[in-house]
Amino acid sequence: MPRSRGRRPKNRRQTHPSGKRTASWSDPELASYLPYVHIQQAVNARERAGDAAGALDLMERHPYGPDGRPYWAWWRVERLVQVASMPDLLPGWVMSRWLLAQALIHLDDRVRGITTQALEAAFHVNGQPELSGARDPRSRDAICRIMDHDWVFRQAFLYEYGGLQHFLSGGFAPALARQADSIDVWAATPMAAYRLVNQAPRTITWQQVGTDEVADSLNLGAAVELSDGDHVIGRLVPCAEGRVFESAPLPVSDEVAEQVAADPADWMELLARHRGRSTLSWQGDDFSLVTDLPTHVWRGLAEDHSSVLRETFGADRDGEIVLTGEDLDRMTGDLVLAALAGRLDGESSVRAWPCVAAAAVAPGAWNHVLSSVGRADATAVAALGQKLVGPAAELCWRTARLLRETA
Repeated sequence: MPRSRGRRPKNRRQTHPSGKRTASWSDPELASYLPYVHIQQAVNARERAGDAAGALDLMERHPYGPDGRPYWAWWRVERLVQVASMPDLLPGWVMSRWLLAQALIHLDDRVRGITTQALEAAFHVNGQPELSGARDPRSRDAICRIMDHDWVFRQAFLYEYGGLQHFLSGGFAPALARQADSIDVWAATPMAAYRLVNQAPRTITWQQVGTDEVADSLNLGAAVELSDGDHVIGRLVPCAEGRVFESAPLPVSDEVAEQVAADPADWMELLARHRGRSTLSWQGDDFSLVTDLPTHVWRGLAEDHSSVLRETFGADRDGEIVLTGEDLDRMTGDLVLAALAGRLDGESSVRAWPCVAAAAVAPGAWNHVLSSVGRADATAVAALGQKLVGPAAELCWRTARLLRETA
């Protein structure tokens, strides 16, 4: 699997804990982080104001931590680059997801208690012992991984223990709240279980377990790794275009889905009870704003259609491959070009379109696409937009219009 040396801004990966911790800043080990907490709070303030470009500018000016290593999480930088580069393409549900991300990193006295409760819930569900605290570097890193990537922590923090409602009631991000779609309804939506009925290029059909209700969601990729009849739990919420999951749902066994449907409020205890007896995976998520796909899924398909890999490394690509940021942009854009050329059409293409949509809006990818298409491709670009949803579809349609207007 190719490994990137970084996304612009380069080589940014989180190596330090966020501001959510309780410890005395008089501790010499922790005192060196205090200036970075202030910088992080300034970045958070820019995000809450809806100023992705301003947040990126602060990150650019303070790229490294006190140990000289990159400070900012690559997925946060990428999220901000996406928002900053597509401000007029993002629908309300993307802004709602961005607001959720801000609620998760907000810090005040009330949030400290919510964080503790959500961490305890994640430890319980995952079967992990509680960690020793902020003074142990290994514990700090483990806690940060949970807070950044754990599905159970996120659900518990935002919904079960009121982190999202507290953030909304406090008016901490009024600019984002004005642009968000149905965010008050999202905050009140309970956990539910769903069975996959069918996938189409632009929609996924689900049946809510325990009812006869069938609902379509935008196809952001939540079902790419599922088969018809498989089950998930999550929160299916309204948006202007229909419905989306507030974040990618969690695949669970039939048994877990039926029990969650019978007692939605007890979903955390049910997951803990079935730990080790069900195929459950809830860690490692990036919680993207624009897709429900893990990065490795859509990027894996991009590798299969990458001209840069073929030209640079040949057919035999065993072992580790290191890509520059420019190589990664080209590889990602190649997946969109493969779709335009019809190389993704076929029996399994319905699973490919969410991957193409994720690739299309990845930072840097569309510039590679634009350098490779002309007026003759306008019809194909518009047709691709008919198979995608969200900002990727709008990007296709706008580009098609621009190509047709080109002399």
